[in-house]
Amino acid sequence: MTSLQSNGQSDDINEKAKVTYGKLAKSSFFSVLSTYSTFILSIISSFLIARLINDIHWSYFIVALSYIQIIILILRFFPPELSNTLYYYIPHYYALGKHRELKTLIYRALVIKLIFLIPIFIVSVLFFNFFSNIFLANWPSESVKCLIILSPLIIINDLNIVLNSISIGFNRFKLVLILSAIQYSVYIGFLSYYYIFYQTIDLISLSLSFLIATIIPFIINLVINGIKMHNVKVEGKSSFRFKHDFRKIIKYGGFVRAANFFSEIWGDIQVIAVNSFEQTSVMAIKISRDFISISKNTSNAIAYPLVVSFTSSIATKERDIIISVYNTILKYLIFFIQIITGVLFFCIRFLISLIYSESRLIYSNIVSLYIFTTIFMIITIPLDSLLLADNKTKTFFYLRFGGFCLRLPVFLLLLIFFGLYEAIIGMNLTNLVIGIIYLIITIKSNAIKIDIKRICLYYLVFFMAITFTIGLEFLFLNNLNNLLLSALNITVAKEFNIFSVLLFVLVYFFLIGVFKILTPNDIENVQLLLNKENRMHKITYKLLNMLKILLHKLSINDPDPPS
Repeated sequence: MTSLQSNGQSDDINEKAKVTYGKLAKSSFFSVLSTYSTFILSIISSFLIARLINDIHWSYFIVALSYIQIIILILRFFPPELSNTLYYYIPHYYALGKHRELKTLIYRALVIKLIFLIPIFIVSVLFFNFFSNIFLANWPSESVKCLIILSPLIIINDLNIVLNSISIGFNRFKLVLILSAIQYSVYIGFLSYYYIFYQTIDLISLSLSFLIATIIPFIINLVINGIKMHNVKVEGKSSFRFKHDFRKIIKYGGFVRAANFFSEIWGDIQVIAVNSFEQTSVMAIKISRDFISISKNTSNAIAYPLVVSFTSSIATKERDIIISVYNTILKYLIFFIQIITGVLFFCIRFLISLIYSESRLIYSNIVSLYIFTTIFMIITIPLDSLLLADNKTKTFFYLRFGGFCLRLPVFLLLLIFFGLYEAIIGMNLTNLVIGIIYLIITIKSNAIKIDIKRICLYYLVFFMAITFTIGLEFLFLNNLNNLLLSALNITVAKEFNIFSVLLFVLVYFFLIGVFKILTPNDIENVQLLLNKENRMHKITYKLLNMLKILLHKLSINDPDPPS
């Protein structure tokens, strides 16, 4: 099959590839929409909390959630990484038509999860009650109660992960989107009530609001998945014994859970480490992690459909499709994440003042530096998805564990001996090293040809556009923006420099066109795989057409206008 990077015509495109890309486009659309709607709603909730509670009490709430999250991460060892196991086996069995084994595996997976979850939850609650005076010695009693109130999240969130994994395995990303919207809508409703009538909220009420908002979509999720599984009609019983499925879950999930644990706990380690050595900067890390979730969640939103797509293709032995999808996803993921990161960089002060209030602008420099921590990790997404789909879980573990061992000492040493700024710079450099390692492994171990020159040009263009725009900001853009805002008498947007944002985007696209990193022909090759009769594909087609027209206008020596 001709790669999408070539200038092949529509008659060269395999029909199976069109189906694969079609499913991937639809699931990716809802997955990205889910993560972005979740982000927007979480920003709205942060906007309200910032005006209802002070930084000290908000820090208690953040740290309490971090302790809960660490227990949930530990629980994902029991059984190990059940969610990724379901991502792998559901599309695998479904592609092969093994519905009986599929239904049996899901039921047994839930039973195994409950066997581990209930006793660990009881132990955790007892630990919170009897040992909080040791690990929460400096906390007021109200804050300790906050932790106890939030403890049911251990059960709710852990089971929600499994239920959402079942939905994702069946490509039901739309359901995940709806449930997430319900959770945040209820939460924002509670916060709005306190904001309108009281203008303040105590820790207990905040914790109860968060808990109730999580319970409601969980119950809905449980009922819907129960009905869906009941409607899967199969005859007879699975030929596999319970012990066989248990071993299967342990074998696949063991290395995956260990690998994901090191990645997931990394964010909570940052919060706790900063709380220990630079307590006044906890809010800076919280705000930073809120903002990087824009680009990070986009990557993760693509990763889940990618695992499902790769798994189905591997099950049906369609290697050429995998290589084509891999290169296409990598190319466009780098492109979109760089645009998001660049625009975000020049909007940081405005967004902080708008969402978290002007008093928290003191954190803007830290946040601006922190958002670059994800820019080099884009490269890891397709390879991680391929390793999970190809059952190469040991390699996946070694890569994640190695990355953790590289990041942790660098971050802690720089934080302790120098400060938070230096620690974040160290994170950026270690992420660059990890990205390079991933590229080398992709080429050497998976026989996938990658255009290294194109990737290097992407990053060169990105940092050139950032540097050029910053330079013009200092020279005259800031003054020009202030004059414009004064003339229009707009005070609410005084931190928003529209000229910097527009200049970055224009320079970035111009350089993309000059170096021909992404061309109109590249866009056309993707459009050929879309079905214009499908609503989701139609939206994607129109968005790509806008991008194609823009690239054509910026491309040099490209005589063929886009259709």
